[in-house]
Amino acid sequence: MANVRLTYNLPVARVDGKALPLSEIKHVEVFISADGGANFGKLRDVAPPASEYVQTELEAGLWVFRLIVVDTLDQRSAAVDVSVTIVPALPNPVSNVQAFVE
Repeated sequence: MANVRLTYNLPVARVDGKALPLSEIKHVEVFISADGGANFGKLRDVAPPASEYVQTELEAGLWVFRLIVVDTLDQRSAAVDVSVTIVPALPNPVSNVQAFVE
């Protein structure tokens, strides 16, 4: 099992270039996919000024996270996806190895 920390910068402008004050950002929606991004499930909304999210206890495999900014008018930004691969831990080596001459 592993934990994944997502960090991000909140936008300071809208797509038309006009300023986007922090007070006009309602939250960032965080989604997760375990099938390479074909299907996403919502994890939570992260309200500003927070700019990180931690997902705990993920199994080994490929995980895709999707973040969407929602403003106070409930307008949603384009989605931003980031993927992470969690590799299973290696097994411990053998121990107490001894060699005998016979």
